[in-house]
Amino acid sequence: MLTDQHKPFFSKRSIAYEVIIGIDLGTTFSATAVVRDGVPHIVPQGDERIMPSVVGFTPQGALLVGTPARNQYVLHPDRTVRM
Repeated sequence: MLTDQHKPFFSKRSIAYEVIIGIDLGTTFSATAVVRDGVPHIVPQGDERIMPSVVGFTPQGALLVGTPARNQYVLHPDRTVRM
């Protein structure tokens, strides 16, 4: 018996399908992909297909991910984490 956690997603037409998402958390760059019709497609973040593996917070507390976090590393290394 399938639990709610393992039930497939149902569309409005009641056709079951699964969504497969891949996440590559690299030490330098990271990427996400979704599989459509058996073919993986990279999910872009803005204009970038891969993003730097860097996160940080602005002085105001906003979360930064990827290139914006890498760019602030020079000014605020104490607010930035690089892998």
